[in-house]
Amino acid sequence: GVRLTVVAPNGVVLADSEMDPKSAANHRDRAELKAAWSGRAASDIRRSASLGEEMLYVAVPAGRNALRLATPLAGIHNRARSIRLRIAGAAALAFLPFFVLAAFFSRYYSRRLGEIIDYAGRLAEGDLHARLGKTSGGGAELTVLSEKLNETGEKLEKTFQELQREQSEMEKLERIRKD
Repeated sequence: GVRLTVVAPNGVVLADSEMDPKSAANHRDRAELKAAWSGRAASDIRRSASLGEEMLYVAVPAGRNALRLATPLAGIHNRARSIRLRIAGAAALAFLPFFVLAAFFSRYYSRRLGEIIDYAGRLAEGDLHARLGKTSGGGAELTVLSEKLNETGEKLEKTFQELQREQSEMEKLERIRKD
């Protein structure tokens, strides 16, 4: 899909991979060829007069002459799109394990946090016998929070039992006083 042309410094086409050089127009005004004749590589994008489509032209010095490659720009765009799609697919595939792990940990932590919230609600409703189960993992912060809530539950239960005992004693004392 690449066309190769050898052009003399006067713009005459000496050789062409796709057409008879004798039928080619003079190329002395082509910017990429002027640069190549002056000793440096250059490129240009323009519509080809002979093919009628956008082309990428790259010219390099070749002795006194210039060697020019021409390729349709549509082919380059298609190849670039294909490469971008392959890179995007590879990136998605590379990140897939991270997404799976993130989903797993997110689900685990949200379930554990839900258990802690439910336990706090049971304590608030007066179920002082309830305790959070011991679980390994779950992050240091959630483990510490679970332990502290369990300690709080135990202290509340002891305080409540003490208050009940004191109330019982007060009732006894009240009965004794009345008697």
